[in-house]
Formats: sequence, structure tokens, C-alpha cells
Amino acid sequence: MVRETSAAAYHEIVESGLLSKRRLQVYEHLYRNGPCTARQVSEGVPGGWKRLAELRDLGVVAEVGQTVCEVTDKTVILWDVTSDLPKEARLNTTGPQPDNVQRTLW
Repeated sequence: MVRETSAAAYHEIVESGLLSKRRLQVYEHLYRNGPCTARQVSEGVPGGWKRLAELRDLGVVAEVGQTVCEVTDKTVILWDVTSDLPKEARLNTTGPQPDNVQRTLW
């Protein structure tokens, strides 16, 4: 069952294009099927588990519990959508930065 606030956030995110295509695919899968494990997300969106931490950092999905994976029999995280819109993503400023290059228009 989808909470009303999550539904409002979902429609705002979809209509406003607030997530990239791949992130939106994972978000929509969780919205329709959540809560899900990373494995369940990847069954619906191949490789989708790679976007879960990004979506968590944006505030649109959260770790909501734990369950035992049916395949590995290990304890894994359950993920679900939140009622929040995406927060501004932080840029990676710890890695090497390109030199300032002056461009000339011909």
C-alpha cells in the first residue's frame, strides 16, 4: 500500500523530471513494489542496485528494515521510497580537479 505523501512525491518527481532516467527506473520499481531488497530491485531493473545509495543520498529512498534473502539466506537491507523530493546532489570535490582552461571562440 502506497502512502498518500509518497504518491504525491512520486508524481512530482515523474512530472518534473527530477531524476535521471536510470534513477527514475529504480525509484518507480520501488514505488510500485517496495519495500524491496537490492536483489529484488535488480530483478526488476537490471543493475538497479547500483543506484540505491545514490537515491538514498538524494533522500528519495531509505533503508526501512532488514529481511533474510531468499537466495543467499543472509540478512539484507529493505529499501522503500520516501515522501521527500530529491535533495541537491553534492559534487565530488575530493578527487583531482581539471586545470582552469581558457577557451577561445574562433
